[in-house]
Amino acid sequence: VVAVIPIIFKPQLLELAKTEINKNLNATVEFSDFNVSVFKGFPDLYVGLDNLNVIGKDEFEGKTFVSFDELSLTVNIMSVFRRENIQVKSISLINPTINVIYNAEGKANWDITIPATEDEAEADDAVPEPSALQIALEKIVVQNGEVFYIDDAADMQAYLGELNMDISGNTTLDYTDLLMAGTANRFDFTMDGLPYIRKAKVKLDAIVGADLNTFT
Repeated sequence: VVAVIPIIFKPQLLELAKTEINKNLNATVEFSDFNVSVFKGFPDLYVGLDNLNVIGKDEFEGKTFVSFDELSLTVNIMSVFRRENIQVKSISLINPTINVIYNAEGKANWDITIPATEDEAEADDAVPEPSALQIALEKIVVQNGEVFYIDDAADMQAYLGELNMDISGNTTLDYTDLLMAGTANRFDFTMDGLPYIRKAKVKLDAIVGADLNTFT
């Protein structure tokens, strides 16, 4: 019975992933495979996207914002059985590359959420359409990541390489403490063509208070 569960729910979860992505992002999202397993995530359900790429549009046409060898989630298996309010409990990013770019006009490539229409913005009293996903994250894991930061307007560049990080906390609360621990084996920083920092190592151990209502 356990072995059959992924076969039953893979089409449902694949369709949910595509729906949520297309509903919320103004970007081209590609992935090579979609995996579902009970054994990898036990007692939760493991859901993985292989070779995921998020590619910009408009001013950033053809430029990759993020890519992962693997993006995996653990999902509350009972919420999948109920087929509503599917609860995501943890996220793992394997070999992620993140490109944060500001062009000369100050436009950011990470601003890819689809804005509300004028009618939606004016409908203050309207009840928003609920998402089929509930984020009840307990942990985010980054393995061997790299981050490129490019600000054309400020002539500033930065790079983090071999980034490994664990972030944990109770995101079901309005306000929570996030425990953050991580290292990066390379940090470079350049401004106005001058390399201020080269090949530095970075370590982080912190508890950060987060207001999840305002995301501050």
